[in-house]
Amino acid sequence: MLVDELIETIEQADPAEGKHKAEYTPLFDNLKGLDLSLADRAVFGIVWRHCQMRDRVCRKSVANMAKQLEIHERQVQLSLRRLCGKDDDAEKRRQEQRHLAGRKRVRLIEDVTPEEVKAKKPPQPRHYRVTDEGLKRLRWMAIEVAEERWPDGGDGVTVSPSMV
Repeated sequence: MLVDELIETIEQADPAEGKHKAEYTPLFDNLKGLDLSLADRAVFGIVWRHCQMRDRVCRKSVANMAKQLEIHERQVQLSLRRLCGKDDDAEKRRQEQRHLAGRKRVRLIEDVTPEEVKAKKPPQPRHYRVTDEGLKRLRWMAIEVAEERWPDGGDGVTVSPSMV
């Protein structure tokens, strides 16, 4: 899709109706120093986007995330575990094979699912929130990009915390 077509699609969204014809998921590709796969970054983008809504919590189910990203549900589950800073034995073996052993896992999101939701049958979608560390890294990324694009200060261009 050309950029002009994408902008036109976004402009056709009607926020007054509460319905948007276009959805987007940011892919934060500039989170330096982190060992994240493309799927991890895409899942983080979905969680971050949904955290911009009510209560700053993402309530989207794993099945819906997988459908939106067109990947397997198991991949979404693994990405959520990694983003929550949880390593399993298989992940540790992969890190050792990639010479990443000893690298600290950063928690970009946290599981904030209330106990009563966890106990419900059938299982309900878990709730995730972007951590302070995740927000801090997004701010660093935004500032770095702004400095790269506008090295002279950009005549009044600023990156505020509310932008991320």
